[in-house]
Amino acid sequence: YVCDVKASECQGWLRVGHCHAHDKDPHWRALREFTRIEMLSNSPLLQALGCDEAAQMEAHRWCVNGLLAFHRYRNGDDGPNGIHNHSFQHVTDVASSAMKAIVGHLSGPKGPRTTLAVLDGITSAIAINTWRPGAAQDAKHKWCKGTYAAYKAIVEQLDKYWVLAIVHTSTRSVPPQALAIMAHRLKRLSKLGAKEVAGGSPQMAHVPLTHAVSACERGWTHPVVVAILEGQCTDLQQREAQTLQRARLHVLERAQRWKEAYHYAIFHGHVAKSLAYMVR
Repeated sequence: YVCDVKASECQGWLRVGHCHAHDKDPHWRALREFTRIEMLSNSPLLQALGCDEAAQMEAHRWCVNGLLAFHRYRNGDDGPNGIHNHSFQHVTDVASSAMKAIVGHLSGPKGPRTTLAVLDGITSAIAINTWRPGAAQDAKHKWCKGTYAAYKAIVEQLDKYWVLAIVHTSTRSVPPQALAIMAHRLKRLSKLGAKEVAGGSPQMAHVPLTHAVSACERGWTHPVVVAILEGQCTDLQQREAQTLQRARLHVLERAQRWKEAYHYAIFHGHVAKSLAYMVR
């Protein structure tokens, strides 16, 4: 059921329990969805980053967890009088747990690359799914309110973590090709996310994941970024998004690159911060 091959050809028949798979269990449906959708099970970003097997497995685990949460949301939980309660809490709980793992990796020994792998997994699961209520709209199905706001908050927070991880990673030896593949991957996920938030209220301040795309396309060695850091850029149209500003200043502060931090803060109008950097 999971991989659509004969039992004799299934590599996970006994090893990972595919012999027990059936379409009534949301876990197996999620795993089937992950296996059958190429952009989920075969992310080019994981290969481009040079992720080891452990990082790839963690990315896949968070993707499947995200898919499973949406299946549980759509299935609903059995309530009194035969009513099915469709709670988006399944999704928010998994997203929250994934974000805790992301924070841990950012500050841990595995570093930004594993962070990016986890981000790729959970963001993919969120982007290809919908917050909208399912087809069953009768009295037996009770759909919770506020699902759009919850979905929007998750996407916005993931965008911030993407930016922070990219800015941290691009200070290290990440090939430009990997950043280009990351930007392409994020643009694809952004289009999917944009369809989901379209028409919702209130609207997002920007298209989902576009700040992360900007972080990929304007790395630390980008001519405009270099000019800003050297205090040579005067074109205020080149100012970056607030999310990216906070991430860059965080990296510059940790690296004690005070002169560059000063120029960057001045360019973006952070007068108080620039004064603090000046006395360093």
